[in-house]
Amino acid sequence: MVSPLKRARQRSKPFRQFRRARGGGNTPFHVERAIPLPDPGPEAEFVYWHPDRLGVEVVPATTLTKLLAIHPSLSACRPPVKAPVQRLRWLIWARDSRATN
Repeated sequence: MVSPLKRARQRSKPFRQFRRARGGGNTPFHVERAIPLPDPGPEAEFVYWHPDRLGVEVVPATTLTKLLAIHPSLSACRPPVKAPVQRLRWLIWARDSRATN
């Protein structure tokens, strides 16, 4: 006859293996600890690279005249070569005196 205590021990064996710290023993449930990545800082955002920032690449004069023909508040720039963002396209910016945070 199987006692209730023996039956509980038989049922809880897989759960004891699952709860074992750091996946020791013969349990298949082992997950490596994730290494936290360092904070990339504000340079990883496109908003950081605005036209007034030092080091940005300003749009060529011919393109700037075309932008100013569309609207006088437009300007364009691109992050520098060593920036942690992709430099595939020009960033178009508009100065609006009515805009607030």
